[in-house]
Amino acid sequence: MTLDQRASQAAEGLKSAVSGHPLLLMNSAPQKPPMWSRALSFAGAFALVAVIGFMMIQTNMFASDDDETAATTTTSTVATTTTVAAPPTTIDGPAPVLPPEGGGEKPVDPDPPAASDPVDVTPPALAITSPADGDRLKEKVITFAGTTEPGATVAAGPYQASVKSDGSWSIVLNLNEGGNRATFTATDAAGNSSEASISVFYDPPVTTTKPAGEWAFTANATYGECELSPPYDEYYGTAAPGTKILVTSDFGSGSTFANAEGQWWVKVVFKTAPYGKVFSVRVKNETTYEKLFFEFVSWAG
Repeated sequence: MTLDQRASQAAEGLKSAVSGHPLLLMNSAPQKPPMWSRALSFAGAFALVAVIGFMMIQTNMFASDDDETAATTTTSTVATTTTVAAPPTTIDGPAPVLPPEGGGEKPVDPDPPAASDPVDVTPPALAITSPADGDRLKEKVITFAGTTEPGATVAAGPYQASVKSDGSWSIVLNLNEGGNRATFTATDAAGNSSEASISVFYDPPVTTTKPAGEWAFTANATYGECELSPPYDEYYGTAAPGTKILVTSDFGSGSTFANAEGQWWVKVVFKTAPYGKVFSVRVKNETTYEKLFFEFVSWAG
């Protein structure tokens, strides 16, 4: 019920209360009301005031309820929520392993990163086993040998040595007359290197220089006969250094060269020589074509 409706209702009630007690006409002669009539008038007036007060209290209460209702009336607006799906995030590599809530030991990573191999910074071992340091050699061409780390390479300057699977190596080098310093370098697969050096001396044979006419060609037979099987003989003599000496027969042959001193020697085996038969053996100087002849007999049974 609205405030206007309640006020109208209260007014109608007041009007009805007043209409129950008609007013006296002014032109009527005043008469003194009786005692009971005045008491009744006071009672009616008091009742009227009480009714009006009650109506006012009710009106305020209803108004208060309407105000509270109006105050508590709210307008609800529903906000429109738009949900946007975030694109999935791809983690490059294994997902991080987080510790459990509340502490405790961390879980074991099922795919831990592989430990990197230690870097090899150790130079390979290198040793020279022959020839010995300080050796004096008569040959110009020498084979150097030694050992190193398996899998490493060995070189003498631009020349590569032959290296076996066990690390043993060898290389052939030419020596110069006099002192020679040989330096070798070993390099492993990691690029580490080490060096080793030795000094050797090359002493070439002494050559006696004579005029060509002074190098006489000579030849000699040692035995001339033999009882051993197979039968053989030894021949020796002189010639110019480097001269080729050729020994031939019907049952065996051989050859040699005169050395730097002009000496030569050769052993000739006569495998097919007949028993007890003497035959001729020829010794020839291949430079001067000089020839010397000898006899030989076999007693091999």
